[in-house]
Parts: sequence; structure tokens; C-alpha cells
Amino acid sequence: MADKKSPLIYDAQVSNQIYEQLYDYICRQHNQPCLADALYEKDFRRETDNRGNIYFTNNHTNQDYEILLLAEIALFVCGTKLQAIGSHWLGRQGEPNYVEDNTPIKCPLACTMGYQAPQLVNNCWYNTITEINNIIETEKERDEKKWRDCLGHATSDNTDPDVIMVHTQRLYDVPQDQCKHRKATGKTSRMQKMTLEPVASTSTSAKTAVKGDTV
Repeated sequence: MADKKSPLIYDAQVSNQIYEQLYDYICRQHNQPCLADALYEKDFRRETDNRGNIYFTNNHTNQDYEILLLAEIALFVCGTKLQAIGSHWLGRQGEPNYVEDNTPIKCPLACTMGYQAPQLVNNCWYNTITEINNIIETEKERDEKKWRDCLGHATSDNTDPDVIMVHTQRLYDVPQDQCKHRKATGKTSRMQKMTLEPVASTSTSAKTAVKGDTV
């Protein structure tokens, strides 16, 4: 990827110590928000809601475990899709896949090791990979069959992956009052256009004199 980036931009970033500033900010946070410094089950734990969705809880606050990931967002060719439709598949000709109210539109982000980052920051990247592997191996030991099925195409060796894939939250949410109305009616109604009021005229009846006019 290095040959696709402007060296002048990165030279400026390195000279301004942007990576050191970012690392310092993360280290000053409390309750182990950085995955590189956290330990699974000691600092955060896995839980499952009543719908079977997995989420993680911060053991220090008993709230959702929201981490800081020290990484660089990679290019589109690596999997990043920052666009209005996110990663939504639009279908094929004659079979469109429309975006509707309940379509979860999210943007995947391919996170990579920082380009020209100092060794200290790259060590954080390595520790992040190590902790992710620790989560996987811990859960595999806990339920070997379940995790073998989920991770059938993954490798468990120590090879560092090129990217860590994360995604944004949903880009679009339907207002609750509209959700209740459509659920009650059982169908989606057409949107109604707003009435556009005419713009009041600001002109005057008297002629305005400008340069070149004869008064």
C-alpha cells in the first residue's frame, strides 16, 4: 500500500508526531478502553442477549465495552466502503435489492497497521491482534464444536492478518412514530410532498438607479 500513498502527507504526519500524540491519548484513558492493553475476561466479558446476539461488557463499568482501536483506515481495495449504501448489495438487472426502512446499512472499515508509524504504535497493533486471537482461542476451548463451525475458514497460527474489519453503526434509522404508524397500517404509504409557499417579492415599484442609468 505504501506506493499508493503520498509520501509528503505521511512525512508531515510523522514530523508532527501524530502517532505519538494518538498513543498518548489512548494511554491516558481509564478502564482499559484500548484492546491492545486489555485482557479478555479480566477487563471485559462476553454476554448474550435474549435474541442470541453476542456483545461484550466492560468489567470495570458494567457497560458496553467500547474500545479504542489504534489503527489506520485502509483504502477501498482493502475492503473499506465509506458510501451512502455501505456494503449493501443493490441486486442485479431485473432483480433490484432495494434499501427499505429495516435495511441495516453499515460501512465496513478495513483497519491496518499505521504507515510509517513508530515501533511503539506498531507494537500496539500486534498486541491488538494477539488479544483478538486470545478471545477466539478462549471461546474455542469453552465450546469447541460451536467455534469450530464459526471459524472454519480462519487460521489459528500466529500469522498477523493484514487488516481488522470493523463497521460503523447503522447509517439510517426510521423515526419511532413512523415505525408505529406503518406497523399499524400494515403497509408503507407513499411520501407526501410539502406545500411550497411562494417567495414574497422584495422588488419595489420605484426604479433603482444604477451607474449608467438616466434618472
